[in-house]
Amino acid sequence: MTEPVSVLMAVYAGTPADQLAAALHSVANQTRRADEIVVVVDGPVTDNHEAVLGGHADSVTRVDMPNRVGLGRALQAGLVRCAGTWIARADADDVNRPDRLEAQLSLLEVTGADVCSSSMTEVAGPSLRVVGLRRSPTTHRDFSRRMRMTNPVNHPAVVFRRDAALRAGGYRHLPLLEDYDLWARMLRDGAQFVGVEEPLVTFRVDGMLERRADRTLAVSERQLQRNLRDYGLIGWPGTLRNTVVRAAYRRMPTTLRARVYARLFRSRGDD
Repeated sequence: MTEPVSVLMAVYAGTPADQLAAALHSVANQTRRADEIVVVVDGPVTDNHEAVLGGHADSVTRVDMPNRVGLGRALQAGLVRCAGTWIARADADDVNRPDRLEAQLSLLEVTGADVCSSSMTEVAGPSLRVVGLRRSPTTHRDFSRRMRMTNPVNHPAVVFRRDAALRAGGYRHLPLLEDYDLWARMLRDGAQFVGVEEPLVTFRVDGMLERRADRTLAVSERQLQRNLRDYGLIGWPGTLRNTVVRAAYRRMPTTLRARVYARLFRSRGDD
């Protein structure tokens, strides 16, 4: 595919600088090189972060936020600065397989879709122990069906059409669920989704299950369910079902929540 692609990343002071370095190295050394890498610096960062970013000064476009604004607002600021037809999201603490962009852009070209997710290898701890495979749907039908109940798109492993995202309203401030809300609006507006079955991103899961019990997420969940209803994706019965199920999930002990998560989203990895 010859249409330009922008990698969009956001980083804040809480991201370890060595992980940022690994993430930037992985996106800068793709078999299909990105036409630009846009990094939103969400508030002040450390000298170590600045050293890493300085090492990529020739290939990275910085967007600096004077104060931390949160992921949704940071990504929106970066999205409007991106010039590519396609936006490849990359987290500042994950590692991308060298052929990630090539594989996803090829599938988008063949299918004519607007959004392409991929599966992710989930790792934990300093040793990056593989704990599982976070699966991605592969067909638009599966994405559409699952969108009514849960987020089927792996945000750190997605490539999407910039204009379609902007027409849908772009990223909005909805802590921990800003991407789900964007995909739901894009689906409402007719965007087509496709997925790659094999994992193209190595995703760090440390602290993920704890964040799923955060009170901030509970507030965002209630707003998201109202949004899904307003977008026409679910009705009142779906709103009630989702609210009850998600509230019960958040209140589970972490060990039980981990088992439920694994059953729903993960194929087993090798310890």
